[in-house]
Amino acid sequence: MKKLFPLVLLAFFAVFVSCESETLETETNSLTSKNVDLTTKKENRFSASDTLQHRLQWTSFLCAQVLLHNHQLRDEFETHIDGKGRVSLKALFAVDIGEENHFRNKFTDYLSHYIEYGDGHPDSQEDTPGFPVVPGGGNQFSPLTVAERVDIFFDYILTENCIEIYVPNTLFDITDFDRIVSTAHPLSRVSTNDGFRHIICRSAEYCTFTAITFPTDIETNNILIARPIRDLSDSNCNYLEYPVAEFTNFYNQH
Repeated sequence: MKKLFPLVLLAFFAVFVSCESETLETETNSLTSKNVDLTTKKENRFSASDTLQHRLQWTSFLCAQVLLHNHQLRDEFETHIDGKGRVSLKALFAVDIGEENHFRNKFTDYLSHYIEYGDGHPDSQEDTPGFPVVPGGGNQFSPLTVAERVDIFFDYILTENCIEIYVPNTLFDITDFDRIVSTAHPLSRVSTNDGFRHIICRSAEYCTFTAITFPTDIETNNILIARPIRDLSDSNCNYLEYPVAEFTNFYNQH
């Protein structure tokens, strides 16, 4: 009997350690699962309206960056402005077989920068449109790459939605060429919206911008407004969920 007692004690200890290990593993898995859930909830807490408004803001913001710091691309952009100040994104970003779209290439460079370095995340850069340009997506084992998120952004603005840039007044005249304002058409019946004043940085390409409420009495030229194009024949672009009669009324100068 005395010989059996150590064996029984040893067996009991082995069972205790095994149970303890399983408990720790379960708690670890539970914590990991909770972290993933929290991340997912944080990325998905924005409504479809929030997403559209932020991507409108990012579209005009990035176009402004391209135009401000790449003078050679201004003529290319201006060739797409029609008689009512409208620029079709599909035409602006079109890529013909065997040709390069230099404006799209530079836009992609800026887009990739803000996706990769997170300058647009909430609480990191208050002077950008905020809200991740494209949320991380994927999972903890296989997150989306920067290139995949770039494709998601372009698909959103060119395929899933109908969007244009509105240029209400003069763009880069000879006396006023070192600043530009970007904003977006509101998705509700309001007369103002967030905007961003971009000024050329002499020492760096990526610099601080100033968040403003648009319109202002100061900015009358060099303005880019991203806005939806309502098309009742296209289910992606009828925008019937928004209480806006026309997406051409905000700061309309034509």
